Amino acid sequence: MTDPKRRTLLKKALGLSLVNIAAGAGLLSPLKLIAAKQQLMHNLKSLDKEVVNLVDYTAMRFSSAITLSAPDIAETGAKVSISISSNLPDVESISILLEKKPPSLVASFNLEPGTNAFVRTWIKIPVSSEVIAIVRSKGKQYFTKRLVKVTTAGCGG
Repeated sequence: MTDPKRRTLLKKALGLSLVNIAAGAGLLSPLKLIAAKQQLMHNLKSLDKEVVNLVDYTAMRFSSAITLSAPDIAETGAKVSISISSNLPDVESISILLEKKPPSLVASFNLEPGTNAFVRTWIKIPVSSEVIAIVRSKGKQYFTKRLVKVTTAGCGG
C-alpha cells in the first residue's frame, strides 16, 4: 500500500530538483533561488487548498445529466476503468477526484468547444473511496459521485 502523501512528496521533490538544476546551470542566483523555493512551497499549499475547495459541494450542483461509470467492486485498485459523459451544454472541462482525506485530484481534462463531453481512463484507487466527477459547463460546476469498493485479491467488499 502506498503512502497517501506520496503525490505531495513527489511534487515537492520534483519542484526542488528543477530549482536545483536551474541553480547549478547558473540560471538562478542564490537570492533568486531562495525566492523560487518559497514561491514553489506557497504554490503547492495553495494547490492543496484548491483541491479541497473542489470537493465543497455547496459551490456545485448535483446533476443527473452526468454519467459516471465505474465498477461497484474493484478486485484491485491498481487499475480501475472509469468513464464520464455529460449531456450538459458547452462542457469546458471534466475532472476526477477521489474523496479521501486529503481529497486528491486524479485527472482533469479541458475540452475544446463543440466536442462530445466524454472521457474514459484508468485510475488508481488505493482504498475504497467515492469517485467524484466534476463537470464545468457555462462557468458553473456540476458533480456526480459513485462509491468504488476496493478489495484485496477479490476478497471482501
